[in-house]
Amino acid sequence: MVVIHLLCFQTHLFFICDVKGSGDTQHTAKPSVSALEILPTDIGDAVGQTLSNNAKNHLLTKHWKPSESFNFPTRKQGSKVRKFQHRWLSSHPWLAYSKNKQGAFCKWCVLFAKEVDLELGQLVTSPLHEFAKGADYLAEHEKLA
Repeated sequence: MVVIHLLCFQTHLFFICDVKGSGDTQHTAKPSVSALEILPTDIGDAVGQTLSNNAKNHLLTKHWKPSESFNFPTRKQGSKVRKFQHRWLSSHPWLAYSKNKQGAFCKWCVLFAKEVDLELGQLVTSPLHEFAKGADYLAEHEKLA
C-alpha cells in the first residue's frame, strides 16, 4: 500500500510516499520514503531549472496567483512609479506573476522553451519589470506563440 503525505513549506509543496508492508504477519515492514519531490509553486523558481513532468504540470495548474487585493511592489521607471497590473493576468492566461522575482513570466515558455530552439529573454529567463510598456511587451510576446 502506498500512503502519500503532503507537506507545504513556504512556496514549495512536498510529496512523500511511504511504502507499507504487504501485511505478512511474519515481519513488520517499516515505512520507508520511496520518493520525495519538491514542487515549486512560484513560476520564478522554475527559471533555468530542469523539472519533472509532474512539477511542470503542477506549475501550470497550481502556481501561486496573487489575490485581487495583492499589493504589487512598485518600481521607479523614469520619473514615474509603476507596478504590475493584476488585469494582465486575466487578459493573458499564459502569464504568471512571481512573488519571489517580483515580475511576470510566460509560464509556458519558462517550462518548455528549453525544449525548442528559441531565443530566450524577458518573460522567459528574466521577469517582466518594464511595467510602463507592459501591455506592449505582453501583446508582442503573445504574437510569438
